[in-house]
Order: sequence, then structure tokens, then C-alpha cells
Amino acid sequence: MDTLAAKTAQITHILEEVMGIPPRNNPLPPLDALILTILSQNTNDRNRDTAYQRLRHRFPTWEDMLHADVRDIADAIRPAGLGNQKSRRIQDILRWIEARYGKLNLDGICAMDPQEVMDTFCHSKESV
Repeated sequence: MDTLAAKTAQITHILEEVMGIPPRNNPLPPLDALILTILSQNTNDRNRDTAYQRLRHRFPTWEDMLHADVRDIADAIRPAGLGNQKSRRIQDILRWIEARYGKLNLDGICAMDPQEVMDTFCHSKESV
């Protein structure tokens, strides 16, 4: 473990000892969390959440979103800003997930080792 990783682990341990581990009320499925993360770029939580709700209202399933016109996705997520860029990225990611896993679902990553998840999403040789 490198020095930075060791220091980070130590700080995390101290914070958890002093403050406890924050509760996660109603955690979202991994794919939902990923899309929320994309929407959060360069915006605040309120605009991110508004964009996410509009997106899910307009496209109730990930399959609907995958096959939608990218301009319609951009319109739905406009409150989060950067709608044109984020809409293309969301569709690219959905295509990658479907190609890699055969379905639009990332629930299986919860059972993976954290390093394996990092390798999958950060160092994938397949371009998204």
C-alpha cells in the first residue's frame, strides 16, 4: 500500500471512530447512482435531482433511454446543465453496460472486490 493510500485509510479510520459511519438511507441501485453522478457534474444537488426526476419520468426504463433520441435526453436533463454532453455520455455508458453485461443493470458490481470495480470502470480497455 502506498503512503497516500495508507494515510487515507488511517484518516478514514479515525473519522469513522470519532463520527461514526453515516447511514445510507434508501441507497439507489448502482446504475441509478452512476447516472446521478453524471448529472451532478457542474451543478448543485437540487438541479441534479430535478434533472434525474425529469429523466426518469420521460424515460421510465433504461432501455427507453438507450434507444431515445439524444436530444430528448438533453431536454430532460437540461436543469443540470451541460445537457448535450451529458446526454451523449449517458447513452454511451448505457451502450457500454449493455455490451459488457448483456443487460442494463450494474447490481453485480456490489459483489465485486472494490479494486476490481475500479479496474473495470477506470481502466477498461473498452472505450465508453
